[in-house]
Amino acid sequence: MPYGESRRLLDELLALTTAEDGVYRHVWKQWDLVMWDNRTVLHRGRPWDSARYPRDHAARPPWPARAPPRIPVRGSRLLPALETA
Repeated sequence: MPYGESRRLLDELLALTTAEDGVYRHVWKQWDLVMWDNRTVLHRGRPWDSARYPRDHAARPPWPARAPPRIPVRGSRLLPALETA
């Protein structure tokens, strides 16, 4: 997919996934615990100014040289493309 087309697709997906009716914002209180499943949630701890700090994903490889340890949840499984032998 050409870069311009992929950029438009990513922008459209980001707009859909961050629409106000689908965003949860937590107001922290003492003893709060918030958990989420990284496989299904787009999350961000703080607002990100992408105009001021653009992210250059082409500058680094898509996967780390050594995969981080995985702590499975009972009943969960990796996507087939990510499973290792």
